[in-house]
Amino acid sequence: MCYVFYGLALIIGFAYPATLSASGAVLGAIFVFGGMALPPEAGIDPMAKIGGALAIALITILYGLIFKYMVIAPWLGCRKK
Repeated sequence: MCYVFYGLALIIGFAYPATLSASGAVLGAIFVFGGMALPPEAGIDPMAKIGGALAIALITILYGLIFKYMVIAPWLGCRKK
């Protein structure tokens, strides 16, 4: 029975963080392109708006990698022993 849950944890641990980080990167790219399409409001720097959206795209990738390699991988390694 334990091996069933180990296989499930392996699938969830290595598939979902990559999927979530990729979807966050796509969402950040949508924000970047949306910021390019709209004219900037008065008094707001358009590059700062695009930079913030780009930060969202990059930080979601970082969060996915941190979760995958610093939470899931050690947990699975501990479960293997």
